[in-house]
Amino acid sequence: METAMSRSLGTRLTIVAVAMIVLTLATSDAERMTSASVIVQGTDMASAAQAVRQIGGEVTRELGIINAVGAELTAEQRRALIEDAFRVIADRGVSVAGAKKVKVGRDPEWDAAEKRAAKIAKEWEEAAEQAAKAAERELAKAEQAANQPAKRQAARGTSRSFGVTVWSGVTA
Repeated sequence: METAMSRSLGTRLTIVAVAMIVLTLATSDAERMTSASVIVQGTDMASAAQAVRQIGGEVTRELGIINAVGAELTAEQRRALIEDAFRVIADRGVSVAGAKKVKVGRDPEWDAAEKRAAKIAKEWEEAAEQAAKAAERELAKAEQAANQPAKRQAARGTSRSFGVTVWSGVTA
């Protein structure tokens, strides 16, 4: 009985060992086949792009300001670049720490400020119109006052202006 049980246990252990080997191989194959988005930084952008292309990676964008390129690389390709003295960084999203959240939609403070500005603009337009009318009235009064002596002389029949005699409004 012990021999049957030991054979059964041995068979089970063999099956478990084979399964673990298969899973390990499958995991490393999957790791080799799965690509990740990374940033590859070198001494300049051109050398980083050339290195990515030489190992079969895909350059997704150029990041000249930091002497780097964005790339899609497998784990094996990432290791090869690191060994060649390139800096390989996971490409992750960034955000500003402590940034104020922006309101979407209408801002009540802004709307109120716009209404105040429109009201002030209207008041200025009305004041400008009133000032223009007042200026026209004052100009008319000034013209009337300036013409009074000439009208009185014309009513008398003659007037002299700049050496020219005016008879009944007709210049001779």
